[in-house]
Amino acid sequence: RDTGITAEEYEAYLAVNPAVRELVSTPFLLKIFVDSFSLLKSKQPAAQSSIRFTRGDLYQAFMEEWYCKEEKKLVASMGKSIPKLKETFVEFSQSLAFELFKEMVNQIVYQEVAERMRFGRYKNDPTTDPNPWSEWFSNTDIKVTRARRGCPLRSLGSTTFSFAHQSFLEFFVAEELWQALQESQGEVLVEVWGARCLSKDPKMPAVISFLVDKLSGESTQEPCEDSAAKRSRSDQATSRRVSVRANLLWLIENSKRERTEGVTAEGVTAERLQSIQNAASNAITVLNKSCFPLSAKAREDPIFFRGVHVPHADLSTAQLWGVDLTDADLSHCLLAGVKLSGANLKGCNMKGVNFAEWPRLRFPDKVDAVALTRDGTGLAVASGNEVHLLRKEGFEWKTGPVLQGHTGLVMSVAWS
Repeated sequence: RDTGITAEEYEAYLAVNPAVRELVSTPFLLKIFVDSFSLLKSKQPAAQSSIRFTRGDLYQAFMEEWYCKEEKKLVASMGKSIPKLKETFVEFSQSLAFELFKEMVNQIVYQEVAERMRFGRYKNDPTTDPNPWSEWFSNTDIKVTRARRGCPLRSLGSTTFSFAHQSFLEFFVAEELWQALQESQGEVLVEVWGARCLSKDPKMPAVISFLVDKLSGESTQEPCEDSAAKRSRSDQATSRRVSVRANLLWLIENSKRERTEGVTAEGVTAERLQSIQNAASNAITVLNKSCFPLSAKAREDPIFFRGVHVPHADLSTAQLWGVDLTDADLSHCLLAGVKLSGANLKGCNMKGVNFAEWPRLRFPDKVDAVALTRDGTGLAVASGNEVHLLRKEGFEWKTGPVLQGHTGLVMSVAWS
């Protein structure tokens, strides 16, 4: 596709923006980069190349370009401007992605029905319809068909639809969750963040990654500013992050045993309790992945984590030194590399936790000798008259070459 931009311009931009170069690691991300290049270049001059840049920034720039193109095409076809059309595109895309996320599906099967419906965010439409996707795919409502024009969908047949790429769905879900963190509180926040557990099968690691990037720092997609404006924007960003983190901590605290027992007594359903726990698990996962100091929070408030319910949370490499986890629910949590020295686990539910221990290694004969490399990533095992070489990848040992040909038993091994 002819964009009017030369290969040398792309190469020059990537040369002075190493953070962007690292992101453009797949053909699809490269396509997104090319399609959004003009906007990226206008918002992030080369002089700002040292500023942090995330995958979410790349998708945000691409979607801005997408919405602008679709708006121009729609306005040209109608012969008149339409107010707040871009906002309509954004709301439609996010609400559809979030519904797919809640239903744990990637495709929609829809056949037209006569009833007229409108799409909206987090509202229960009293209209009875045999197909719940009418809210987004009905052709009887001009507002719905217009909004759908701006959504990056693809047709998989006459009645089947999906997002053009799975990562678009993940990006929109993360945007919806982030928006709720910034704008919602209380019951609404629990409803959105408790819709589904991100770290429970089927897991959504890309959504977690998008959220962690947002929480860890501000986007680079800002124009050049003087020092005073930069300080002001930095102060505003810090204030937003503090508010967002406060909401995440509230979601965790909201899952405490005494609170959930109280709402149970009031007749709240098991589905509601599941939402509370999902929200808490998602919150602590995102905080942990963004390197939030959980042990420091415990020192500030010694009983903060006592009785929290965060099943299936990803707490890998979490710093939980001396944290009081009395009566907490950590069932099925990922605790790979977690630091639990001095932690109080009295009454803590740890059913099905995954410490990602090294699996038992099996060999054809008894093992007579082993040797580790100095960096701990290589292992030599003498078994019978063979030497098996293994390498460590993450928390697993992967089998490698087998040294054969010894005439007798191998009784010792060493790395040089």
